[in-house]
This record gives sequence, C-alpha cells and structure tokens, in this order.
Amino acid sequence: MNHVWSCPALGLKHFLTVAALRQFLSEQNGWEKRKDSGWTETRRRNLQSLCEDIFSRQTWREQAMQALNSIDEQIFYEGDSAATCLSIDTWEIHFDRVKAAPLDSSFSWYRLLRQTDESRIDSVLSFAESILPFDRIETGPAEELGIGPGFEPHETLDWVLQHLNRFPKRGWRLIRAGLRSPGVRNRNMAIHALAAWPRESWPSEATSLVLEAHEREPDKNVKGRLTALLEGKPVV
Repeated sequence: MNHVWSCPALGLKHFLTVAALRQFLSEQNGWEKRKDSGWTETRRRNLQSLCEDIFSRQTWREQAMQALNSIDEQIFYEGDSAATCLSIDTWEIHFDRVKAAPLDSSFSWYRLLRQTDESRIDSVLSFAESILPFDRIETGPAEELGIGPGFEPHETLDWVLQHLNRFPKRGWRLIRAGLRSPGVRNRNMAIHALAAWPRESWPSEATSLVLEAHEREPDKNVKGRLTALLEGKPVV
C-alpha cells in the first residue's frame, strides 16, 4: 500500500483496488475475529488513512471521464466502475450507448435504469417503446426463460420492467408486452410492476388482459402470482 501511495503514475485499476480496500476497511463488523490475522485497530486506521488520501485525489475524476470516452469496452468498464465509486452521474453516457445499440447494450441498460429517477423515467420509457419490436415479444405465454440468442428484445424489456415497480402508473405499454411474452422472466417482472399500481389506476384493458394471461399461463408459479394480482394480494 505504501508503494501505491507513493507511486506518481497510478491508473484506474489501482484506484478500483484502493476503493475495494477502502470499502472493506469501513465495514463495522468482524474486526474482533480478524485480530488473530494481524488486523489490529492501529493497522486498520493507518490503512484507512492511506486509502482516503489516495481516493481523494482529483486525478481519478479526470481519468474516469477519459475512460468513459473510450471505445475499448474494458477501459470503458473501468471508467464506469470508477465513476460509480466517485458518484459521477453517467446517465447521459449510458443513454447514448443504449440509443446506439438498443438491443445489444445490456450493461448500459442496467446502469441507465439504476440512475433513472422520476425526472428521467419518461424519457427512458418513451425510447424503449419506440425501439422494442412488440410483434416479436407479444407472441403468447410459454415456458421459455427468455434469454439468449433470439431473445434480445425480451432481455431488453427485462431491464426496463424490473425497475417499473419504482414508478407506479408508468410504462403500461411495456407491462402489457411483458404479460404477453413467451419469456417467464418478462411475465414475472410485468406482474410485479403492475402490482405496484393502485388498483383504481389500472388502465381500462388491464383487468381483462390479466384474466386472459391467467387463463393461458402454463407456469404454475407465474399463474399463482397472477392469481394474487387479481385478488389484490401481495405478489411474491
């Protein structure tokens, strides 16, 4: 660690290692058991001080932003990981990447939705609705998991559906598609998203669509969740 502290040319790999160590040292529990391995409180606090010194250097923000402009996926990933540690908002960056390859940007969909809030969700939903091939998704329930080659649209829908329970009364077009998908994951996520809505705010077609989905559902666990949804019970 002293070598890292004194080295003048540190890269993001060094930063991410220090960030992980910093997180470990900040844990509140388990230190009593670690004493037998040499983790004295003095050693821990000394290392924490070194980590904080390295972590606080301005160069990391500059390096992270440079890496986020790279076309090399590994370098970009390191930049994004560093940005997360530094609380740098990368929403616009990931949205641009999603727009460039909407059905082939799983990592950026994940990072985009993680940073999406009430002020941003409508933009994401509008874009998702504009690019998803609903005719390929709404082919009816089956016992497919809905991932892998040929299921790129369904996987993209997954990324959005799994966050919609945070935004009740939003994304009905996507929930509807999920309920009609052959992918079990899509259907489960659509059910959980709709379960977050107040029943009185359901779209006019929602009840009949859920009843239809319940009647056609081949998976007993999904069918059970549809039953709970219709009965106003907690969906688990």
